[in-house]
Amino acid sequence: MGLPTYQTGKASVAAGAVDVFGTDVMWSSINVKQGDFISIGGSDAVLITEVTNDAQLKIAPWQGAAQTNALYVIYQNYVGRVVGVAAAEDVGDMLERLKGWGPIFNVPPDETEPDPSYGVDGQWAYQMTTGTWWLKTGGEWVESDPPVGGANPSDGLPLMDGVAAPGTSDAYSRDDHIHPTDTSRAPVVHTHTAGQVTDFAEAVDDRVAALLLPGTNITLSYNDAAGSLTINSAGGGGGGGASVTVSDTPPASPTAGNLWWESDTGILYIYYTDPTPNSQWVAVSGGGGTVGRERLTANRTYYVATTGLDSNDGLAVGTPFLTVQKAIDTVAALDCATYNVTISVGAGSFAAGIVLKPYLGSGTMTLAGAGSTTIINGGADAGISAANCGVWNINSLKIISTSYHGLFVAGAIANIVVVGVEFGACGAAHIRSTLGANVRLSLYSISGNAPFHWSPDNKGNITCVSTTVTITGTPAFAGAFCSAIGLCYVWAEAITFSGAATGPRYTVTQGSILYTAGAATTYLPGNAAHATPTATGGQYI
Repeated sequence: MGLPTYQTGKASVAAGAVDVFGTDVMWSSINVKQGDFISIGGSDAVLITEVTNDAQLKIAPWQGAAQTNALYVIYQNYVGRVVGVAAAEDVGDMLERLKGWGPIFNVPPDETEPDPSYGVDGQWAYQMTTGTWWLKTGGEWVESDPPVGGANPSDGLPLMDGVAAPGTSDAYSRDDHIHPTDTSRAPVVHTHTAGQVTDFAEAVDDRVAALLLPGTNITLSYNDAAGSLTINSAGGGGGGGASVTVSDTPPASPTAGNLWWESDTGILYIYYTDPTPNSQWVAVSGGGGTVGRERLTANRTYYVATTGLDSNDGLAVGTPFLTVQKAIDTVAALDCATYNVTISVGAGSFAAGIVLKPYLGSGTMTLAGAGSTTIINGGADAGISAANCGVWNINSLKIISTSYHGLFVAGAIANIVVVGVEFGACGAAHIRSTLGANVRLSLYSISGNAPFHWSPDNKGNITCVSTTVTITGTPAFAGAFCSAIGLCYVWAEAITFSGAATGPRYTVTQGSILYTAGAATTYLPGNAAHATPTATGGQYI
């Protein structure tokens, strides 16, 4: 039940290096993702921490001998690709089919040629940004003239007036098809003062006119006190109506659906009402962003320290926040766009649990400590909890909780990647995943007792593959090291457990699966078998 792999070309890495370089490879898009694993020259698989470009990856420092133009295998096991092994096989089959006869391949603008592993002889690839075509010939992509075919340009004149109806011709008009001047409607005459023209000439341009549906009753309303112009289309000509306010500040007392063109930036906003978030102006064209949110233009780091103040800006080591939650709330209020945000937490104990929140943007959000000296103490609450928060990385810190879970993740759009974290004593599970949430673990440690270590339930998922788990102090798990209940999936393959624990090893029930790739029933830490290791459709594989 293996997962899809990618192994086109050769790979090179120096001893102790973190950069891997490829030859004749295409390490981008679906082929390689952060969170996949790579084996070079038959080595043990190591975690890919970054896809730098099409031919360069980053990994943890390479522990083996240098490899030059060696055969490699990338195991596509990033948790975002799949939830179960069966699903992974389906995805792999689908990709193999698309590599054969499928659609015309679209070549991204940042690539110089199509992926050499895709396509069969006679198949085409196209790059929209350059207009370049390639034809697969003799197993190679060869730049070529475009394929012959397509409809002919229309030689008929377009209708200007009449009742709208679907066309029946198979011809189409191109950008060189010129429409006649519309003389069927009387022109609309407006009179403006010189001051009005000066104030609004720059803001009122062709873009605003394009937003309005066709109509004969178009009016302009000026408000000198507010410094705004409202353009209204009240219908006519078969159109409905539209209203756009042009100003450099948001209109007062807006209602749902109002449009505002910000004259300073050329951004069009619509007023959106919803309980979460509260009513706000949302960008629909132009520069993007949301009114009231700072939009990032570069990666950012916020700092948290026991000597900080939540009234600080958190943007420098010398002006840190006091609480981790203040930093998380600050990130949640940003428009992160495509940029990454790191919350760097210094040494010390941070009381009260923290809650990871959803964020706006496609970058990577990371909560990073200074190692086991950074302690998140949940007390009566979870140390770290998250519900439908998107993707968050948690690195290099210690989690404890007197009465509850260490890490509690819920919701199908919650994906938590844990690296280098120490789990101390907890009153409930060290790690609970529920309601479709995904938790991925690597290179972490266990130092304290808990009723359960892994505790997925109700379709929760936990992945821990090809990594080392260090156990110190012989912690006790009275319930079980792993308890999976209710259609959960635990992928626990090729783990090296360093150290020992006491208590039952596992219990898998209610249709859940604990996949170990055929490991012995004594594989997981513990010193006893559970009274019901599997029941009600649960499987240990």
